[in-house]
Amino acid sequence: MRFPRLVFIAALCIAVALGTAATAAAAQRGVLSRAEYQQLQHAQRRIKSVVSSDARSFSTANAICTHMHRVSRLIAAVRSGCLDLITLGGDDQKLNAQATKCGIDPGSEAALLTCLVPAVQSYYTDAAAFYNAESLVDRLAKARGFGRACVAVIGDSPSNIAAEGRLAQELKAAVTALQQQNPDALQTLAGQIHADIQAIRPGPSALSLCRHQ
Repeated sequence: MRFPRLVFIAALCIAVALGTAATAAAAQRGVLSRAEYQQLQHAQRRIKSVVSSDARSFSTANAICTHMHRVSRLIAAVRSGCLDLITLGGDDQKLNAQATKCGIDPGSEAALLTCLVPAVQSYYTDAAAFYNAESLVDRLAKARGFGRACVAVIGDSPSNIAAEGRLAQELKAAVTALQQQNPDALQTLAGQIHADIQAIRPGPSALSLCRHQ
């Protein structure tokens, strides 16, 4: 099984994940604090620089996430989601490497499927962590009173979150199918997983959609 678009999706969606920074306890309702706004600006500028130079290395993207200051609860949640996204983006390469290793001398189809379980389990764990992180950011942004347009900048879209949730559940089901030696179920799940990865789209990143101090 291959999930070839996830690294590309990570590059596209990271602006959304980073854009989810937005709120301090002392800030006005529906208004970004100055510190929050600065974190958003800095992160977006760094992301644009990474994308424009095509230097989409995980180490560079990870550094952008790590350097975000936890100036509010929402910013801290965004930072966590950003790091989860980078981890998830690396799982495609890990799974492909494991599939190659497992296929060198599998002995049998059953042995091949069993060999893939740890890599797909790790994929599921990371996908679930990212989904939970994005859901938390979205809840925090809405609780702060940001309008729908601004939430789309500082959080994720409902359709993306739904697709991320489905992706996590389908990867979980893929682990079970591997353990149960069910290649037919795996083939069906592979199509569903591919469709959900394609459904994840980058959202708006214009901070002008958000009021700020």
